[in-house]
Amino acid sequence: MICSHLTCAQGIDVNALLKEFYMKYYSANLMTLAVVSCDPLDEMEGWIRESFSTIANHEYEHLDFSKDMAPFQEEEIHRLYKIVPTKPGDVVCLKWCLPPLIHHYKVNPLSLIERLVGHEGEGSALSVLREKHYAHTLRAGNSYSGSEFNSNFCLFTVEIELSTLGHKNVFEVSQNSQLNLFLYVYACVKDFCSVLISSFNILKCYKKPLWTNWKGK
Repeated sequence: MICSHLTCAQGIDVNALLKEFYMKYYSANLMTLAVVSCDPLDEMEGWIRESFSTIANHEYEHLDFSKDMAPFQEEEIHRLYKIVPTKPGDVVCLKWCLPPLIHHYKVNPLSLIERLVGHEGEGSALSVLREKHYAHTLRAGNSYSGSEFNSNFCLFTVEIELSTLGHKNVFEVSQNSQLNLFLYVYACVKDFCSVLISSFNILKCYKKPLWTNWKGK
């Protein structure tokens, strides 16, 4: 039985809620099964039918959260959050909340922008920061939390490991990084196909990050 002291004290039946959630959202037509084996297909099919045929098919429709409320409230965004690190080092994280990109999974625009932003060559955002001795490394990409697979939003993160001088000039690093990132990405993709341009425009509409996590002293 799943029940913490708090939920029990409040009279909340966690088991009943879990069963209700299961009956409401779990259906065979919403699931996908991938099987890898060297065994003959006929044998594999028999095993699969034996193991999974009992999963009920309620013919549920896929949930669409695209019209739901924004994932973050106004008072939670456009802020600087300072976090005390558990190990030595200073890191600043810029995060943008973007429209859902699940329908662009075949081209994966965030993967392209991730590689452009994370590039360390001449003219890149990191090279500009290194010239000023502000940063050691720069990483970019989706949060890998699965947010890119929903119909409500996705997150794009730029994480910069600061030098001692960069730590002292963290606000300049944040502001300059945003500008340099957009200029650099635009220079790289402006001659690409319209799909890539539209992907950049998605980011361009969100020039101001939702929040900045500053893991410094």
